[in-house]
Amino acid sequence: LGCMLSNILRYYFIMVSLLCNGAEAYNMNLMLLKVFDRGVKGFISKAVVISWGLPVLVIGIAMFVDTDAFSGIYIECAF
Repeated sequence: LGCMLSNILRYYFIMVSLLCNGAEAYNMNLMLLKVFDRGVKGFISKAVVISWGLPVLVIGIAMFVDTDAFSGIYIECAF
């Protein structure tokens, strides 16, 4: 159980960090290239929901398809 939980958290936080970086890059693109544009209304709340919610959905689907997906590949989960 400890191995599975640590693997789930590892994959979750990696996906969250990548999606947060993508949201920041999109926001910078809007700010730099569209100077006189008003931007996206409620961008931060939309970015937070997508960046923190999408990994939960992806990991949930992976767990639904294969229950041993995050059981670990290390012997006795020794890092």
